[in-house]
Amino acid sequence: MSFRGRVFAVFVALLLVGVVAAGAAFFLFERTPENLKMIQLARNIMFFILFFLGIVVLSWFANKLRSE
Repeated sequence: MSFRGRVFAVFVALLLVGVVAAGAAFFLFERTPENLKMIQLARNIMFFILFFLGIVVLSWFANKLRSE
């Protein structure tokens, strides 16, 4: 695996860990008014990470198709 491939794999792994950590906030925190803002923030972070990961994967796939 090339250096770029390893960097990409580490980047994707870190993003997935972030998604799992943000998703776990739904189940770890009780649904009280004090924690509601924290849960909403975790949800927003999770959606942002998924959106960013989608952009990264699509750009990688487009570059791969263009190079063939």
